[in-house]
Amino acid sequence: MKKRRKQITAAALAALAAISLTVPAYAAAGPSGKTTYINGAGAGAEDTVLDYNHIDQRIENYNTNYKQLNSTLVNSTQSLDAARELREGASDLMDEAYELRSDGLNETTRELYDSYKETAKELRKQAQKLTNEELGSSYKKTLRQTKSKLVASTQQLMIQYSETIAKQELMNKQIELAQANLDAANRMAAMGMKSVQDIQTAQETLKQAESGAAQLKYGIDNMRQNLLILTGWNHDSAPEIRPVPASDLSRIDQMNPENDLRSAIGANYDLQSLKGASASGSSARNVKKRNVAQSEQDVASTLQALYNTVISKRQSYEAALSEYAAAEQKMQAADRKYSLGMMGKLEYLSAQAEFLTSKSNKEVADIELFSAMEKYDWAVKGLIMS
Repeated sequence: MKKRRKQITAAALAALAAISLTVPAYAAAGPSGKTTYINGAGAGAEDTVLDYNHIDQRIENYNTNYKQLNSTLVNSTQSLDAARELREGASDLMDEAYELRSDGLNETTRELYDSYKETAKELRKQAQKLTNEELGSSYKKTLRQTKSKLVASTQQLMIQYSETIAKQELMNKQIELAQANLDAANRMAAMGMKSVQDIQTAQETLKQAESGAAQLKYGIDNMRQNLLILTGWNHDSAPEIRPVPASDLSRIDQMNPENDLRSAIGANYDLQSLKGASASGSSARNVKKRNVAQSEQDVASTLQALYNTVISKRQSYEAALSEYAAAEQKMQAADRKYSLGMMGKLEYLSAQAEFLTSKSNKEVADIELFSAMEKYDWAVKGLIMS
């Protein structure tokens, strides 16, 4: 009996000690300028490359917001375990107290009896406190949805980054062409063949081209920093950010809004929250029922709209491919003429700019189609993006 009481007391103390469970803090950032992680990630091939297909893994392992939420929820789970231990300890102590009382209390055993009761009371109090502070049994769902939103938004940012990069080569060529036009205008003005107004027009064209390129670079730098932070790097790290994957047209053949609607409704985050909300009374239940029905209609119309966008972007991409094929042939002809001295520098630069316009349009159309397909797939998985 004494041995069992000692075991119960030890278990109770262990349960009380569980209240102080904490989760270790994450490592701080490494030196700036190096490809280090703000969350203390280990070394590996991913240290020098950011790939679209690895975003999911990087968010889970290195994203600060996700890791902080995970830490909170893990701590919550540990609190639940501790609460269970506390309740079990309280129950054991009360069983022992009742056994003491049934055996008859003397001065010594009464003191022990009172001690057991007070300890059990404190254990239950602490258990209730832990239960009230935890985030509930839906923590896995919360974590999963948070991760999905972070992954989807990071993917869209990387798509936007790749789309902007696709315009950079054209912008640089436009600056080169504008500078060549200004140089030519100055030469011709010296021979009396161009006016001051012509020179000013050429200067303004160059200024606009340089301003556009500067704005483009600013946007690229800003998106790059945000991408790095979201995926766990320091903002000034220098990993290679690879282009997003090319569009796989076969994915479209697998899309069917009517067939996919059931999955989209069942997985939709907002609908899950709406369906899980409490509704007391017939009036509240009727309102909830109408809201659920309306939300399901919204999901259906959104899914159809996303599919229509995919089809439209595919048509734009196919048109851009045809235009690019024609532009390639035209550029090859210009290359031959220029190499043979049959085309001047300005005309050749204009031909290059025209070709790069078609190339940029093709790349952007490809990226926009890929983005549309990603948004559709995310909607089927429960997340509708704006």
